[in-house]
Amino acid sequence: MRTIILHILLSLCLTIFFGCDKKNSPNECPVSTWNTAFDSLLYTDTHKAKAIADRLMSQAADSTEYYEALSFKVLTYMALNEQDSMNIATKRIIGFSRKKGQDTANADYRKMMCNVYNAKGIVYSLDRMADSAYKYLKLTIRYAEPAQMPQAYMNLADYHTQQGNYVRAARNYRRALTLNDSLGNVVKPYLIFNGLAMTYMQISEYDEAKRYLDKSEAYFNEMSDMDRYVLLNSYGNLFYFKNDYKSALPYFQKAADYSRKEYGRNLDSYVPVFNLAEIYILLHDMEKAEECIDTLTDVVRRFDLPVFNAHLHTLQLALATENDDIAKADRIIKQMEGEYLPIELYRIRSRYLQQYYAKKGNFRKAYSTQSENRRMEDSLRNIQVKTRVADIYMRYQQDTTLLAQRNYIETQKTEIQRTRVTAFLWIVIAVLLAVIAVTVYLLMRRQREKIVARHIEHIGKMRMENIRNCLSPHFTFNVLNHEIANYADNDPRRRQLMSLVKILRRSVEVSSQMTVTLEQELDFVNTYVQLECGQWGDDFKYVIDIGDGIDTSSFIIPSMFIQIPVENAVKHGLRAIEGKKLLEISIRKESDGITVSIVNNGTGYQPRLGTSGTGKGLQVIYQTILLLNNKNTSKIRFEIGKNEPDNKDNGGTKVQYFFPSGFDYSCFSK
Repeated sequence: MRTIILHILLSLCLTIFFGCDKKNSPNECPVSTWNTAFDSLLYTDTHKAKAIADRLMSQAADSTEYYEALSFKVLTYMALNEQDSMNIATKRIIGFSRKKGQDTANADYRKMMCNVYNAKGIVYSLDRMADSAYKYLKLTIRYAEPAQMPQAYMNLADYHTQQGNYVRAARNYRRALTLNDSLGNVVKPYLIFNGLAMTYMQISEYDEAKRYLDKSEAYFNEMSDMDRYVLLNSYGNLFYFKNDYKSALPYFQKAADYSRKEYGRNLDSYVPVFNLAEIYILLHDMEKAEECIDTLTDVVRRFDLPVFNAHLHTLQLALATENDDIAKADRIIKQMEGEYLPIELYRIRSRYLQQYYAKKGNFRKAYSTQSENRRMEDSLRNIQVKTRVADIYMRYQQDTTLLAQRNYIETQKTEIQRTRVTAFLWIVIAVLLAVIAVTVYLLMRRQREKIVARHIEHIGKMRMENIRNCLSPHFTFNVLNHEIANYADNDPRRRQLMSLVKILRRSVEVSSQMTVTLEQELDFVNTYVQLECGQWGDDFKYVIDIGDGIDTSSFIIPSMFIQIPVENAVKHGLRAIEGKKLLEISIRKESDGITVSIVNNGTGYQPRLGTSGTGKGLQVIYQTILLLNNKNTSKIRFEIGKNEPDNKDNGGTKVQYFFPSGFDYSCFSK
């Protein structure tokens, strides 16, 4: 694993490191005469590259050129897995900088410090020291030359991806894309597209991920073999996350073909074999799955990496379970004891553990594992992290991304130097960037307004879905009024029909009103309760308790917010019990608003259980509160749960709102 990490560090620093301008003479900057030779030897003969760095240092003595050459040597330390020496060298360079003072006007000095800070930032990032990593990666951007900026922002985006902050990761990738476009593509665009695709894939935005992968695929003929491997493996992961295993298989097979050239160099080259093994298991091709697992068993033994070894045990368990070899599965289970897995790989293992326990007949354990899987999926749903071997893959992607930049950046250096010749050109660029920024801001604001409008429209449709029907309300009222006229004034059926007409008329009114007074809402609820619950007679107790100081005729609330919980209480709570039935609405004044509580003694609140309802009532409440709270400092609060949590049989349900005074509902009218 250290070898993989150091190759990544080497790649990142090499891409950013350009010590001298080609226009300078060897006497002015001797490092420049060895730049190309050093670069070509860095991977093919690292010891020889190190000897070149030593020679440059001996010629330069204790000077700026000496420390520039020492920056070259930092790269060889990383390639040779000599991290202690690398740390000492970076400290010496930083010490020299402090002693001499910051010469930020010197391009060679900035590039040297950019290289050092970038190396330290990546080391801290891989060692999970987030604060230090962020500090040095930000310093990298501060010292970077214009042509280094896109790559510097890509490195920062990779850091945010490791931290699980995908919003910032996408933002920095886009910054890199914008800068890269303005500089004439100093970085291959497909490298940034790949980063954006992986970011969206990890939050399950599959359409966006595929859009960027398709953009990257347009450069397929320009890619190196390892860049093609990364792209194909990303396509395979995309279909894997979408559970389309047949479509994922050919991509993983092609990725494996390209990665075979790297077999033996590091374990990353075998990642497609891990992917293929699981795909074959999921497609029930046990013979090919076993071939892959046999290959991985030998490889993992040679590299001795705990995480890979643990994931291999997961695949072996899955294969044994599919083959009904419970005895072998039992042995693998014992080997798993005490193993650590990242959350992404642990979720895969839990799925196969559930299958194992079910086949073994231990249904209690299978159910327990299934419950754990569901809890885990719920806790991860917001961030939607679904990548496989994500940490290792992101490091490898970073490595291959940066190696592709070296030659292309070299050809752009002369043009970049010209951009600094006149202050006027920089002013023009600044104005253009400002115009672009303002334009993007206005477009984004307009887009947000469209989204809010669609959201309001969607909420309105959902609120009216159970109210508006295909029948014309006018026709319905005419029919009902005709029927009411057939009954005597003292006939109970006449009163019931009149209540029905009242509640239907109120429903039509609600369809055009997003807010109502508390008095109007309670009147609607009273009519509904009389109509629905009159059949229960003395067994039903209905109480409305309004506290002192509450003006129900002027206090505004969203319409249907009390009716929906009351209807749910009647339909799903009280109808399911025998004997006494209680429905109580309590309204209390608070210092900064009112609290409304709806309590019943029916069956306890059971979220996500199938019922005869559609479940859209609560969905309307949640979405309406989310929209309104986004526009207000004071927030509407909503809670629902059992009224008596310790009562396992029934326990009743309690719904409670807090409505702030002076709440702004004006966004409903926009």
